[in-house]
Order: sequence, then structure tokens, then C-alpha cells
Amino acid sequence: MQLLEWGAYVWIANNPDNMQQVWQNMGIGSDEWAHYFVVGNQANHRTSYMVINVLRQKTAMFQATLI
Repeated sequence: MQLLEWGAYVWIANNPDNMQQVWQNMGIGSDEWAHYFVVGNQANHRTSYMVINVLRQKTAMFQATLI
């Protein structure tokens, strides 16, 4: 599987010595964020999938406390 998300590439390009931080920056594994992955494949590799984009949204529980 591949992650082809622009923000991840920018972070890794600017911080090559701290690549693992990208997951915390995106909130992966956090209960505060709901994540939606845009997944696709290529015409010549129909059974291989890649994450094209990661959409994030604060979960309703945390949104209510921010208002």
C-alpha cells in the first residue's frame, strides 16, 4: 500500500529525519479525528491500491467542546 497524500510528502521532504511524525501530524490513531481515505488503483495494476488523499474531520464529541 502507498500513501500519495500531498501533505505527507511535504512533511517528509522538509523533515527527512523525522518521517514517523507524519502520522501524529495527521491525527492517525487519535479519537479526536475521523479519517476518510480516498483510495484508488492504476489501470495496469487493478489489484494494487493506494491512498490518494486523507480527509480529516473533528469528531462530533470534540466539536461540541470547541463551540
